[in-house]
Order: sequence, then structure tokens, then C-alpha cells
Amino acid sequence: MVKPRRHPSAAVNQPAPAAAAAAAPVRPVTDHVPVVASPPSPGHRQEWPGAASHERPPIASASPSGSGASSSGDSFYEWAQPACLATVGPQASGVDLGGMVFDLGFSVDDAAPTDAPSSAHLIETLPTPPFPVDPLPSPAALDTSNSTGANPATSLLGLVPRSLSLIPDVGGASLELLSHYLSVTTRSMDNGSTPDNPFIVQLVPLAFSSDLVLQLLLTQSAVHRASRLLPDTADIASQHYSQSLRLFQRSISHYNSEQSVESLTLTVGALIMCFVETAKGDRNGTVFDHLMAAQWLLQAFLAQKSIVPKGLRDFLIEYYVYTSTLSMVSIDCRVSPQCLLGDDLAAHGRALAQAGYLGSLCGCWLELLLVIPAIFNIGRRFLSAEAEADPLAQPATADDFALFAQVHHQIQSWAPDASVRPDVALAGRLFQQAMVVYLYTALNSLTTTTTATTNTTNNNEGSPHHTLVVQTAVAEALSYLAQIPPAARINTSLCWPIAVVGSCAVREEQRSFIRTRLDVMFKAIGLGNISQTAMLLDRVWESPPPGPWNICRVMQEHQIWISFA
Repeated sequence: MVKPRRHPSAAVNQPAPAAAAAAAPVRPVTDHVPVVASPPSPGHRQEWPGAASHERPPIASASPSGSGASSSGDSFYEWAQPACLATVGPQASGVDLGGMVFDLGFSVDDAAPTDAPSSAHLIETLPTPPFPVDPLPSPAALDTSNSTGANPATSLLGLVPRSLSLIPDVGGASLELLSHYLSVTTRSMDNGSTPDNPFIVQLVPLAFSSDLVLQLLLTQSAVHRASRLLPDTADIASQHYSQSLRLFQRSISHYNSEQSVESLTLTVGALIMCFVETAKGDRNGTVFDHLMAAQWLLQAFLAQKSIVPKGLRDFLIEYYVYTSTLSMVSIDCRVSPQCLLGDDLAAHGRALAQAGYLGSLCGCWLELLLVIPAIFNIGRRFLSAEAEADPLAQPATADDFALFAQVHHQIQSWAPDASVRPDVALAGRLFQQAMVVYLYTALNSLTTTTTATTNTTNNNEGSPHHTLVVQTAVAEALSYLAQIPPAARINTSLCWPIAVVGSCAVREEQRSFIRTRLDVMFKAIGLGNISQTAMLLDRVWESPPPGPWNICRVMQEHQIWISFA
């Protein structure tokens, strides 16, 4: 695999040269993440550029009107790249999984993989159940206008192109993967905050009406199983991963924003691909490709006001808000604005939070997650003003400090709902202290050494009070973490607060506790991003100054880009 190369930040706003239109059969891993422009207008069938090149200079921004110019290149998503992700990570046109490298520059005219399981085939091979089954009502007999609590298996009948099967017989390797998905993978993705697991209740009915969703779920199961390094699982995971990428690209190349079913399945597909990368332990920043695709696909889907179960709609919003906010720490705020969570989707998230939404990903702390973009912008103002490389940076103003005080009050006044389980409440408190660390370190960085008696820092980097607040929050966060059973399902949502708090852990006993905790979590849950979090924290501890705002710099230095979602 060709090692990724990074563009200098000064080149972020340079237009793509004309020479970039030259075709190339294979493109190496490049150093940026392509970003989609705004959704196409209704009725417009999106055509993705097919020109190939070895590198695509990033584009400054994606036009909100959809006029952003597309850069050349045959990447998985053929879209323009705004500056906000120009320093996040390389475009994973070549993916290394299980020792095999796949080029993502597929031609959309290639035949779909013939060995991918088909939901139509699954339904055709359905065995006779050993017990009586009542027939499903016809779509005309269903009233889905108020389907807030409807069973997705029936309330989606008006959208899906084929009838659903209750007991599919997938057979062979696909049956094994489906069984692993239902019994293991879904429990690893869901943090157990809610009685129902949406990765089963919401996604499985869609899988038996869409070959794309079915293949993606099997891929997620395969890469999750392979992350535990079980024998003979890497090759199977590689095959399914390649098939999913090919099938997803073919589907998105024929995207029509007016078709509700197509819009729904592609939105779900892009979100599942995010967690496929999470399960795989992606280090190439590929997850950011899928995030940006999911952003406008979800916006377009919500704008259609399609009749879908409220539970599915809310889960898709939670899915994206959770993944996007926890991925912002990987972006260098000093050179790039955040563009992962737009105002429209943030408004949908706030509506859920105000309704007291309890999610299987965000638990009871959705309100805290929605504060992350504001903290990111605060860090951008304060840290950019300190950066010597930016002579045009303006010093912080009174408005900046007022925003800081407002966000600080919002974090400190938050409390978990009294009805949630103790481990969910503890996880919420852990997130709360991580937010305090994230906010205060935006003012200025810490040093690697602090005195236990005076809590003062060297080189005038931070006042004694500032350091005391941060280290107190770190200690409280680790105390909450210690009270959560290390093998509990809630741990699947804790990589972000552990990374943020752990980046400020300056004592060896704290670091040893975090290493041990992440190791136990990985053995219990098996998601690749847990092991990648442990690896990255070791790199952060070796590269002062400590703090979460140094995480993106360490990623840049070591050419590693991960998501903590």
C-alpha cells in the first residue's frame, strides 16, 4: 500500500488543477477526506464524476446551494472537499483489512457481486415454520400516519419493495454471520440504555427488504468477528467488505432523491458503513467519507417527510448526531471549521433532547453531545489566536468569554434523568466531566508536569486554578469510570470520554488504569476502535502537551485518523 501523504494546510484553499483529470487505474491512499456538497434538488438524478487521478487537491468548501465544484479523482464518493476535513485524514482508496488491500475506485458499470446474499433469495428459500403464523396485513390495511410506536416489521410495508420474511433461511456462511450479528454484534453496538435494541428492531426489517442493507449488516458482523482475530475470519471479512463497498457505490451512483425507499436505504447504508469502520478499527479516516455522505443523505431524507416509524426516524438522527459529534475531536480546529453537524441536524437533535430522548448510543447524555460543536468553536477561537503560524488570528473577545461561560453553565447544570439505570447515569456523569476537560483545555494547554502541592504548571501554560479544575475533572471522571463494570454494555459508548480524559492523565497510575480498562473493554466488546483508542492514547502520552486538543496533532504526526464513536 502506498503510504498516505499530507497536503500542507496552506494548500487547503487551492483549486484543483486541470491536470487532475488524467485517468489512472489505481489510486494510492491520499491525504484527505472528500466531502459531499448539498443534496441534489428533488427529481434530480445525481451523476458522480468518473475522472480518476492520483491525487485531488482539496476544495475550500461545499456550496450550500449544491454548486460546490467537484475535485477530480475516482474515490469512493466523488464529491468536493471543504477545508474543514482537509487535515482529518487520508482518503482510503486502498483499504488494508486482514492483510488484503482493496482499491475503492470501482466502476459503477461493474457487475454486482454474484455471491452476495440476496434478500429475494432468502425469502424464496424460506422453510415452513413449525408453528402457525398469522398472515401479515396488506399495506393498504395499515395506517402509518401515526406510527409512533408501530412495529417496524409492519409499519415499513408501505415503503419496502418486497414483502418481509419472518424466518429467513440464509444458509452457510451468511447464516453464521447473521446469527453472529443478532447475538453478538448488535449487543456490542447497543449500550443497553433502552429495552429494545434498534440495531435489531429498526435495521433488521430493512435488511430483508434491501440487498444493500442486508449485505452491510453481514459485513458489520464479519469485521466485528474478525477484529477478535479469530481463525479464518479475516478473509471472509475482506470479501464482505469489498462486496459492500461495490454494492453501495452502485446504489449511490443511481441515487434519486425523490424515491423514498432509495433515500431511506442509502441513508441507513451510509450510517452502517460508519459503524463498519468502527468495528473494523479504521485508521485511514474512511469513516469521515461515510459521515459526510450520511449527513446530506439524512438531510434529504428528513426533508421528504416520508412516513416512517418515529422510532426509526429518531434512531437515524441519534445515530448521526452521536457519530459526528464524537468524531470532531479528530479535526484540527486551528486550521479547519467543523462541518460534521450542520444546523438542521443539530436542531433535530435538540428536539430529541428536549423530549427527554433515551438512546442506545447516546444514553441519557444527548444534550451534552450537542454542546461539542460549541466547544469546538470556542477552541477554534482561543487556540487559533495563540497559534504563531496564523498572523491573521484575532484575539479572543468578550463575546468569546461570554460563550465560554454559557457553555460551562450548560455542562455543569446537566444531570442524568432519575429513571435511568445506575450504570447509564454514571456514564452520563463521565461524559459531563469529559466535557469540562474539553472546554477548559480550549483556553490553553496543560504541561506534562504538575506539582501535587501547588498544582502549578511550567512555562506559564495555564494558571494554577485552570490546572486544578482540569485535574479535578480528570479525577472525578476516572472515579465514575471505576464504578462502571468494565464488561458492561454501556462501555461501548465510552471511548470518547476515556480519550478526552485520558489525554490529560499525567500520573502513571491513572494511565495504567486506563490501559487496563480499555484492554478489558476490547476483550468484552470486541470493537476495533477500542483498541485503536488505547494505541492512540499511548502516542498522546508520548507527545506533550497533554490534552484533547493535541489528539488531532498526534493523528497528523503518525498518519492515523480514527473516530471515537
